[in-house]
Amino acid sequence: ADGLHWMGQAAFLAEFVDPATGQPVERRDGATAELVITTLRREAHPLIRFRTHDYVRLMLEPCSCGRTSLRFAVLGRSDDMIIVRGINVFPVAVADVIDQFRPDLTGEFRIVLDEPPPFVAAPRLRVEHAAAMEPTKMPELAARLGDRIREILMVSFAVELVPPGTLPHGEQKTRRVVRTWLGES
Repeated sequence: ADGLHWMGQAAFLAEFVDPATGQPVERRDGATAELVITTLRREAHPLIRFRTHDYVRLMLEPCSCGRTSLRFAVLGRSDDMIIVRGINVFPVAVADVIDQFRPDLTGEFRIVLDEPPPFVAAPRLRVEHAAAMEPTKMPELAARLGDRIREILMVSFAVELVPPGTLPHGEQKTRRVVRTWLGES
């Protein structure tokens, strides 16, 4: 709740940029941006400006622990972020909404983009339903999930419920966004 403290001031410069444009974002409490780190000490390695692709929310108010350093909370990955009708959408935010529908859903999902941005139609959201889900209840569940996502994230998806085990499960970081127009599956 109190975020992560930035403790690398002496060795690294923390910058915050708009992930789409790379332009600096004003440091103010609650601002969201991508974290960029630049090394300040160059002993045995070059000066490097590294885009972390971590999308963060800045916290500038003093922390309850007494530290006064900059804090931030990681909201997701900027390379996973999609923009739907001007709204930044992170798979982690979609996952949070889907988790509200457990045990009717397994939690496994993919956002399927069939066209390059800007998106004209609502992106598809493939979500695994629970094995015990009655087929007659699926349309109502898909509609409730779509409504809840629209209510919370202010973006519409075409929700498609699929049987459990349909979507690949991985041990590593799971790719949640599939861009079929790039040949991804």
